[in-house]
Amino acid sequence: MEPLFIILLASISFAATGTVEFKSNTTEVKKGETFTVTLSATSEDGINGIDTKYTYDSEKLELVNEKVVDTSNWSNMGTSPDITIICNSTQSIKNADIYILTFKVKDNVTSGNSIKI
Repeated sequence: MEPLFIILLASISFAATGTVEFKSNTTEVKKGETFTVTLSATSEDGINGIDTKYTYDSEKLELVNEKVVDTSNWSNMGTSPDITIICNSTQSIKNADIYILTFKVKDNVTSGNSIKI
C-alpha cells in the first residue's frame, strides 16, 4: 500500500513578533493510523497568547484528541476548532510546543490521497 501524504495549513494571528507553526510527527500515514500535529510558537518578546483556527478534511480524518501540552503554562479559552491559548506563566516563555491535535486516518482513504489540515 502506498502511503497517505499529509499537508499542513493554518490561519494564525499572533499578538507579538514571532512565529507559530503546526508540525506533524510524521510525513506519511496509512489508513487506520494515528498521527499528531503540534502547535509550536517562538517569540523573542515572549509568548502571551495565540489565537488560531484549524481545519481538516473530516471525510478522511477523525479528530481523536486535542489538548494543551503543559497546563501549568497554558490555558485554552477557545472551543474546537478555534484555539485561543493564554499564557499562565509569570516567566517569559520564548519557545514552546503549546497544543497537540491527534488524528486518525479513516478507512475510506485510498493510497495516494493528500489531506489538507
